[in-house]
Amino acid sequence: MIAHLGALFRLWCQRATERGLAAQFSDRDLWDVGLTRGDLYRELAHPFWRADNARDSVRSDAIGAGRCSQPMKAAATAAR
Repeated sequence: MIAHLGALFRLWCQRATERGLAAQFSDRDLWDVGLTRGDLYRELAHPFWRADNARDSVRSDAIGAGRCSQPMKAAATAAR
């Protein structure tokens, strides 16, 4: 149970961090990762505890499950 809560907390922190980084993307950055400004706004509208298309709860295995999460992570890593 405690391990599950730890994994869930790390997931939430990861989502909040990735969405914060994505909020700083320029139109060129978004184009490079194949997203539109609308895709970004839809992702940023989700609270950190909700994955893309999630309704009631977050599965612990949903790390990076958001549609925009993986491209955002790759772009953020490449920008470093």
